[in-house]
Formats: sequence, structure tokens, C-alpha cells
Amino acid sequence: MSVFDIISKATESTAPALRGRKLRLGVALKIMRIAGSTVRKIRQTATDDEVVTLKVTDDLAELLNGKLDALLRASGGSHPGLYVDRFILADTDGTQAPVVLLTLPGLAGCRQHRRLVKRLKDVT
Repeated sequence: MSVFDIISKATESTAPALRGRKLRLGVALKIMRIAGSTVRKIRQTATDDEVVTLKVTDDLAELLNGKLDALLRASGGSHPGLYVDRFILADTDGTQAPVVLLTLPGLAGCRQHRRLVKRLKDVT
């Protein structure tokens, strides 16, 4: 067994909160407008792999109340208590948008979160 496999299994045992369901991701309408084709590409690959379900929203309360597992929104502001990944999304026309992926702490590091982060890194 490789070190990566050991780390991956350890992460799954400490962040198993999804328990086989898809990650519920909110995407701010502003991000859809600025980098829509990029978000659609992420959505297509993520839903093909059954990793995430998407909802267009920028309502932080949905994340905090457990209706979403993660929220992709424009950068800015402070987000205490949430796990934050930062990216620059570029669209096909060259438009760029600094974004943050806010994730509930118990889900950051789970398999679906890692796959989503990888996809976001691949398109930046």
C-alpha cells in the first residue's frame, strides 16, 4: 500500500460525513455569469462521476444551515469556521474571476471534496 493510499484512507475515516451521497455544491450566479463555460465544464465532469449536485445560489445561510456542503462564490470577506480553497477561474473569452470554495469543516478532505478541488485546479 502506498503512502498516498494510507493518507487517503485516513482522510476518509476522519471526514466520512457524506456517507456515499453526492456533495451539494452551491455556485453563485455571479460566478456563472463570469465563468459560465468553465463552471459548466466542471459541472459536467463532476456530475458524470456522480461527485456533486449543483444549485445556483450565493446564500451563505444555506451552507451554514446544512442545506449545502460547499459554496463557490466570489472572493472576499472573512469566513471563520469554514474551510476555504482559493482559485482563479478563467472563461473561454479570457475573463477571470477570483473565487473561493467554502466547505463545511467536517467535509473538507472527503473524497468528493478532493475531486472537486482537483477539477477546479485543472481548469484554472
